[in-house]
Amino acid sequence: MSAHTLFHHEARLALCAYCGAPLDLPLAGGAVVCRYCNASTQVTPRTEAQDCQTLRATAPVSAYQRYQLLKAQEATLFWGLDGTASERRAAPHLRELHEL
Repeated sequence: MSAHTLFHHEARLALCAYCGAPLDLPLAGGAVVCRYCNASTQVTPRTEAQDCQTLRATAPVSAYQRYQLLKAQEATLFWGLDGTASERRAAPHLRELHEL
């Protein structure tokens, strides 16, 4: 594990495809060897260029538009008695109960 915390921007973690152990991946990419099963995994460099282009290309959303998007998202959820939310499409039988 690197010196960074798990929530640090430079932390890049994955699981070994062979044994499921945690892998500490370098940002520059390259070969990574699992400390547990010695399997080698090739990883690509971490690049954020595409994410930055997407952010630049996305038009800003007004507060009202954001509110409308969140209300539409909320309409797709079923709220359980314990306060948890689940997607309606994942539990269609619950939708019938909710609509009673």
